[in-house]
Formats: sequence, structure tokens, C-alpha cells
Amino acid sequence: MAAYYEDHQGQIYADMAHRLGVIVKQYDYYIEEDDKMNFDSTMCVSFLQNLLTIYCEYWKNESYGLPAIWREPLYNKETLISAKNYFGIEPSMVIENNIVKEDFTTYNFLTHLRNALSHPTATNAQSETQSTGYYSIADNFGRISEYVFIDSQDVKVDKEGSNCPKKWHTQKEVDTFLKNNGKKHQFNIQEVNGKFEITNPRVYKICLTSRHLKNLVVNLSSLLAQPVQKNWNGKEFNPNILEYAA
Repeated sequence: MAAYYEDHQGQIYADMAHRLGVIVKQYDYYIEEDDKMNFDSTMCVSFLQNLLTIYCEYWKNESYGLPAIWREPLYNKETLISAKNYFGIEPSMVIENNIVKEDFTTYNFLTHLRNALSHPTATNAQSETQSTGYYSIADNFGRISEYVFIDSQDVKVDKEGSNCPKKWHTQKEVDTFLKNNGKKHQFNIQEVNGKFEITNPRVYKICLTSRHLKNLVVNLSSLLAQPVQKNWNGKEFNPNILEYAA
């Protein structure tokens, strides 16, 4: 098989994304859905973390000659009701968002999802205050049916392993935090036992069914894989770029 390669447009990312999408298609073709060794959700979680990392590199490397088809979902700050949506994501997938000044956009959704996947901490469905991370939910047959992804950057895991909101020893530390983070969220901070702590930490929580998860992986792979086409003009989106693998 041809090797991965890099060029000024980050071609290696497109090669990787294309192959990950092809693998998902092949897995569906060769592995029966009711097979006890079918671990497609686990595979998709791993692939999604990789793909979001690739997408993040595009965000940071604006020196690449990014095609318009990538810039639209990356930098469009409009809500998904009016913006183009290549990923099939919907507002109903966000089951909690208490960040006061944040709209539901592609950029925000993928950023929070990336944070949950890349910085997981000890959290689960029973955690009273949930920290950044993710966990699965099984159906009545013991198979994974949903994943919950949490981006809760104001909640930390203490030395005892419990999740708790951020705390500070001095007002100066609080002021510095508010200066850097208070533009999008109106924090409530109170003094408890000689320390200052947040009583309303930011929480962004996403719930994806196993089907939603797989669709997101395939859609993200498809978008990032577009440059592998010969003589691609950088504008046209080919939704069938992975189909030949099935």
C-alpha cells in the first residue's frame, strides 16, 4: 500500500482520515452486528479521538492552504440551524450546557467533544459532580448503546479521588481566574472553610448513541479525506469517497 506523506496542505492527515473511514466500512462488512466480538463502538471512540486531533491540527495550522470546505465548519460561528453541517450532529445530542454565552455551533460541539476524549478523568454516571471524560451506557442485553462525553473544565479530581469544583486560597487567584475565563460564563464563587470555590462550574455534556457515534466518525473521515482525490478543486464535497471500501 502507498505510504503516508506530508505536504504543505497536510496531506498526511487526509490519508489517515481516509483509511480510518475505510476501516469502519470494512468492519461493518465483515463483522456481524450481533457478533459477541463486535467492538465497533470501542473502535469508533478510538478513531474519533484521532480524527478530532487531526481536525485540531487544521485549526492551529492556518498556514496550510485550507480549502473552503474545511474552513466553513471550523470557523463558522453561526448556530447549526443556519450553518452547513457535514457531520449529522443535532442540538438534541447536547444534553447539558450551562455555559451562559455559548451557542450550539459545529466549532463548539467538536471542541468540547475533543476535550472529553483527550483529557478523561475519573468520572461515571454516579459521580455527583462530573469531571471531564466519558463513559458508556449499556442496554438491557449488556451491549453499549450510548456514550456520554463531558467537558467540565472547572471540576477537578482531588487527592482522595473525588470530583469537586476548582478551589483557591486567595482572592488574587480568584481574580486572575475570572479575568481569563469570565467572558463566556458568569461564575458564582463563595468562600467555604477558608477557601474560595465555584458553585456553578461550566458543564457541556454530549450523549451519542452507538449509531450516532459511528455516523460522526464516518462523516468526519469523509470530510477530512477529500484531498486524496486526484485533481480535487478544494470546493466540491464527495459524500461517497469511502463507498468503494464496502
